[in-house]
Parts: sequence; structure tokens; C-alpha cells
Amino acid sequence: MPGFFSSAALVAALALGGAAATSAPVAPPKAPEAVPKAAIHPAPFRFGKALRGTVVEHEYVLRNQGSAPLHLRRARMTPPLAVTRMPASVPPGGEARLRFRLDTAALDGPFDGLVLLEVDDPSQPELRLAFEGSVVPTVEVSPAPAVFLATVRGSAKEASVEIVNHEKAPLRLAPLERASTDRYAARIETIEKDKRYRLVVTIRPDGPRGKHSELLEVKTSSPRVPALSISINTYLRERVYTFPEDVDMGAVRLADLRDPGFADRLAQTLMVYQVGGEHFEAKLRTDLPFLKLE
Repeated sequence: MPGFFSSAALVAALALGGAAATSAPVAPPKAPEAVPKAAIHPAPFRFGKALRGTVVEHEYVLRNQGSAPLHLRRARMTPPLAVTRMPASVPPGGEARLRFRLDTAALDGPFDGLVLLEVDDPSQPELRLAFEGSVVPTVEVSPAPAVFLATVRGSAKEASVEIVNHEKAPLRLAPLERASTDRYAARIETIEKDKRYRLVVTIRPDGPRGKHSELLEVKTSSPRVPALSISINTYLRERVYTFPEDVDMGAVRLADLRDPGFADRLAQTLMVYQVGGEHFEAKLRTDLPFLKLE
């Protein structure tokens, strides 16, 4: 009928009216927070081999891929690494060069250096920068300045080490002043003139028995390394020998001897070996009346 609404239309009108009365304006989205983002190149640095006494320097490139300045708080490093250049901050989209210096005068062998760089990047507050390589002497004894020889009487054996020149100038070796002793004989062979030599040591099969160590000096033409000290270690055993060579029971208190089980706890085993030969037998005897042999 004119002038009246249907019930369905009235409910719809009321619902629309209520929605219009309670709606609020939508807030605009917030802009993302500006943060720095650090990226280092190259992260690992390997300098290979460096002569002892040289200085190795390297620059890392630090980039800021974020939208806020990147601040460098502090750097910690493996000694004797030292930082020679490090800015306080890097602008957004910019880069900086960090320079580190390694003095190898007191180093020998592998160097596994590490730089820990603290920054205000929330995603990675600490950067790890490797600084690695190997420091070799100008004149190197390889694999080590030591020779080890062990044999039994009547059997000769030899071992060797190499003497390597890493300098540009040629290297000369003087004749050995102690090339022969009652325990060993030594000689020098040329592998590559002015660059590589071999020290060969032969243990004397008829020398004094037992272990012996001494230093052999090799004089060189290098002003940096005028002489090399190489440890010569020999061990000559008889064809029949024991292991261990000595029996040591330590200090024994008289009070301990009253314990019936003390002697059993003090017992030791001595192995007797023969190198070569046949029909081997061992007989035991002692001049100590309180020792029991089995």
C-alpha cells in the first residue's frame, strides 16, 4: 500500500543506516622502518704462502644494502692482525673499505686468522671475516727440522728431509762439519741447484745401542737464515731386545710389604723380542733375592 514499507525493506534500511553511523576512516599504512643491511665481500681471504717477515695486507669491501646508515661498533681480531682503516658508518646504498695488516715476523706455519666485526644490522650484528694462509721461513726444512731413525743391529736404515729456498737469491749450503759420528752418517744432495737440497742421514748398524739425540748444524749462504739446526734422533736396538727396556716399580714402603696382595699389584710384564733367526728361547735370572720371575 502507498506510504508503507515492507518488513524486509525496513530491516535492510535499518541495517544500512546503522552501518553508516558506526563506520570510521581507514588509517593509511605505515611506512617500513628504515634499517641497515650489511654485506661483505669477499668474506674469506686466503693469502696462500707468505715468507716469514713479510707484511700481508688486505681490504674487505663492506656494503650497506639497507635504508638506514650502517654503524660499525668495534672489531676484534686474531693477533697479530691489526686494523689500519675502518670508517665509523656506511650510508644507505654505499660501501666502505676495511683494511687489515698482518706482520708475519713472529709466525710459522698455518695462520687461521679471524676478524669479528660488530655492526648495528639487526639481522646479523656480527660479521666473521676469515684471514687465512701459511707462513713459511725463507729457508724451510720440510716436512720438519728433525730426522728419526730406528733399526736393529746389523740393519742399516736412512731417512731424509728437504731444504727448500723460498728467497729469490740463490742458496748455497756449506759442507757439513759433523757429517759422520759413531751413530750416523749424513750427506747433502742437490735436487735443484740454488733452490732445493736433500739432507740424507743413515744410522750406523754397528753403532752404540740405545736412543740418542743431537743437533746437526747446516750452514747456508742466506743472510736471513745463516744456519739451520736439524735434530737427529737415532735408536739402535739389539737383535734380541725387551719392551719396556727397564722395569721401574717406583718407591715401595715397608708397610706395603705386609699386605699379602701388594706384590701381585706391583707385578709387571716384560716382553722379549728377537728380530730374525729361529728357535728362540729366553731364560730369566736375577741377582735380587726378593724378585720373583715367571
